[in-house]
Amino acid sequence: MSASGSGAGASLPTGAAASAGISSTGVPPGVLASSGLAATGTGAAIVSSETKDQHLDDAIALAYELLHASRMYPGVHWCVGVFKVATGVETAIVSNDGAGYIPPGVYVPRSARVLFADPELSPGFQAKYFGWVNPTATMVAYAAERAVLDPNVELYAVAATTDPGGSSVLPARRAGVPHYQDCDSTRSPVDPHTPAPELDESRLHRLAVVSPQAYEQLTDATVPPTERQSSAWEATAGAVATALAGAEPLHIEVAPVIREILGALAAGTPISDDQWAALAEVRLYGKSLFMRPGFIEVEPSADPNTTLLYRAHHNLDRAVEALSLWRADNPDYADIVYATAQVTKEEQLWPVRT
Repeated sequence: MSASGSGAGASLPTGAAASAGISSTGVPPGVLASSGLAATGTGAAIVSSETKDQHLDDAIALAYELLHASRMYPGVHWCVGVFKVATGVETAIVSNDGAGYIPPGVYVPRSARVLFADPELSPGFQAKYFGWVNPTATMVAYAAERAVLDPNVELYAVAATTDPGGSSVLPARRAGVPHYQDCDSTRSPVDPHTPAPELDESRLHRLAVVSPQAYEQLTDATVPPTERQSSAWEATAGAVATALAGAEPLHIEVAPVIREILGALAAGTPISDDQWAALAEVRLYGKSLFMRPGFIEVEPSADPNTTLLYRAHHNLDRAVEALSLWRADNPDYADIVYATAQVTKEEQLWPVRT
């Protein structure tokens, strides 16, 4: 099984980048060394293998880069896993929300794969670890899943971001992963004022990770703008309808502004600044992150009822995100469709509502 999404192969960059003194994530090794991370694999960690390994250092750098890029979304954490395979080394990443949710503005290095984008990953696995709050547990389980098909695949190094006072990498230690480290969010080597990496030839847009064909269509300048807009709108309307339908039987209170803006966009009528501000507040105070499985549960459950409330709020949050993105003068249709695709993914994993 390949830890695949889309884009180039997952081998860690070597050669020119290394000789230039730049890590695979674009963070200079000197920055990491000054924090005590690059040289030893220790320093900011709560739990660490305390081993010196370049692959671990690269994983730490990428974990902190992803955390920095998603810093506007507190509660979203990341795990980076480095696998040794027959062809060399592969890197996989996963967040701890939904199906490895990637927030807007986070562009994935082509040298990494997004765990939930692996086409060989079973629906059962995806449902079991959907939104699991500890991303390292998901990565370790993924490694076990891959090893069933290829016993030569080894999860060699793991780095995971965590809030102060917590630990994410304990599952890696228990599983016997040789190199692992927590990355304390308050001790990032990345300067808070450093701009997040932009989308360029070395990175993928979040929609291109999960649906390269949809991304190509929505960004193809030869496709009429009205056609691209129509595709994004149909996806938005469908996602909002799904989210509202899921909220109703659970008696989840839905802010009126969601229906107001949906109706206005459908009718092409003006939307006031106050309405957009109200929707932004709904988005800011989304509840799904506080309901993710794993805060209380010790192990993921196959019982869909255990995640029913979380999934309903997850769909609402992603639907609100999609609606919010229509405010721009030139909406990013690819970003909109990615948000709606998260709702579609949940619906595909649980086609029968309980």
